[in-house]
Amino acid sequence: MDAKQILVTGASGFIGRQVCPFLTERGFRVRNFEGRVEDLSAVRAAVRGVDSIVHLAAYSDDGDFVSQLIGPNAIGVYHMFEAARIEGVRRVVLASSTQAFEGLCTRGGIRVEERCPTNHYGLLKLWAEDAGEMYSRLYGLSVIAARLGWVVRGETELERMRALPLGTRFFLGINDVKEFFLRCLLAPNDLRFAVVYAVSKQSGSEVFDMEPARRILGFEVKDELPGGLTSCR
Repeated sequence: MDAKQILVTGASGFIGRQVCPFLTERGFRVRNFEGRVEDLSAVRAAVRGVDSIVHLAAYSDDGDFVSQLIGPNAIGVYHMFEAARIEGVRRVVLASSTQAFEGLCTRGGIRVEERCPTNHYGLLKLWAEDAGEMYSRLYGLSVIAARLGWVVRGETELERMRALPLGTRFFLGINDVKEFFLRCLLAPNDLRFAVVYAVSKQSGSEVFDMEPARRILGFEVKDELPGGLTSCR
């Protein structure tokens, strides 16, 4: 199996459009999947022959549990892990979210093992993390669950982020998000399962515990506001 062949689901989304060209420049052969993750046969066909999966496809915020969330954010995650298991994929990098612990976001010192969702979107992100741990433990998949910060698309989103209790400490710059996914793909083969935060430089004391990302992935943040912003494209 070609260790440089990867599948990116949700490649046409905002993060995918930033990360895919960057990975291609670093020598990866990127296969984009824009089909329905609810279709297991389509997911299996896309996964066949790849070494790693970067799973970005999802309904990207809270919504109606039955009509909007269950399909992409639960069934789709199940299909992705099943396809990875059946087709012998080595690693899955799973996009989780800060909404998995949103109920803690009035204080600092948030560790990777903490969880406190306040909506069904965050709850399903925790379910996806747990699914990753199970597939790693039972089937030997290497799984990295990435609790991503906010990749801001311009000044309007920046103002929305500043209004949050922890403000710009959620910020994930465009250079850091590219480097983060690269580090996930290059992490040692013996890595079984990890939950890590991905945010950029935090003003003042560190709110999100970045030590696991530094230790496990060798990820060192560089972006700090006002750097690392990107326009919506």
